[in-house]
Amino acid sequence: MLLQIRFNTAEYGGEVKAQKRGVKSILISIAVLIFLILLTYYLLFKRFEIEEIFKIIRGVDLPFIAIGFAMIFIYLLCYSFFTKLLLGSRGYRIKTASAFRYAAADFYFSAITPSATGGQPFVIYYMNKDGIPVSESFLSTFLHTTLYKVVLLTINLVSAVLYCRVWAGSGWAFISLWFLGLFIAVGVILLTLLSVIKREAVVKFGNGIINILGKVRIVKDVRKAKNKLENSVDEYQKAAKELKGKKSLLVKLILIVFLQRIAYFSVAFIVYYSLGFTGRAFLYFLAIQSFISLAVDSLPLPGGTGANEVAIILMYKPAFGPEEAAGAMLMIRFINYYFALIVSSAVTIFYQIYNSFKGKKVVK
Repeated sequence: MLLQIRFNTAEYGGEVKAQKRGVKSILISIAVLIFLILLTYYLLFKRFEIEEIFKIIRGVDLPFIAIGFAMIFIYLLCYSFFTKLLLGSRGYRIKTASAFRYAAADFYFSAITPSATGGQPFVIYYMNKDGIPVSESFLSTFLHTTLYKVVLLTINLVSAVLYCRVWAGSGWAFISLWFLGLFIAVGVILLTLLSVIKREAVVKFGNGIINILGKVRIVKDVRKAKNKLENSVDEYQKAAKELKGKKSLLVKLILIVFLQRIAYFSVAFIVYYSLGFTGRAFLYFLAIQSFISLAVDSLPLPGGTGANEVAIILMYKPAFGPEEAAGAMLMIRFINYYFALIVSSAVTIFYQIYNSFKGKKVVK
């Protein structure tokens, strides 16, 4: 896999260069994120009355909204328990604090990179720093990502049946993005399964795609890309063999990921009731949040910024009303993105500072 190759090259003297490239890409992602946030909220406040929006927010039930903030910690803890359970079954005793740090790193780097692609490499990096082999950390991140998509897809398909009219009334633009997200999610899951069952076919197909991308100069180093593909497929097969015969463990992991998704999606429902609204069921909000997640997550935007805000206002107008939907959007996004980003970045940065300080003490 690409991630593993990066870490292996670091072992042969490329660590400093890799770190510099990583820092540069992170700074670029943060700059793009800040620009998108400023642009999004500038356009938003031009469209809606700011005073009305904040008037709505000031009327929130504080004790009830506190539950929404608690959902973010439950979300991160679910990732922690997933990591502890899986690696524990592999013979690695992971402290809860370390597992929470991995969860924070996953959210933080996923939130600031396009299409949430930055989480896995850094989780593997931190695990590797803690003495967990790359093969084991890859198994953990790979399985979590796969189950995360499986659970999201399952919730979406059930929701599309239960709330077909809501889905159909979301407009052609949103539905187009939803189908794009569906196509990508199904494609990733099928590719993962085929990599395990039909290795040669997947490698052959992948190499064909790489050759085409190489001819149009999207892929610069064709040989390197092919090697990465083969390594990825080999890692998928190895991961599948490791989990074979552990059905009870797999069920527990699926339940943890399901709870993680429910905790995250429930923020919208909590905001709805904290603003004094009633009449809509929890499943209604679960369905809409799953629709939005599938439609927006695959877009090459850090945190889906811009698209997420527009989608929330669009989808929640029937439940809140136009102005109220804008106020609700601010609260939903603040809790499930900005607050989660603040918490995860604080944990990650604290660890970086602590690790640097610890390293200097050892040198002395």
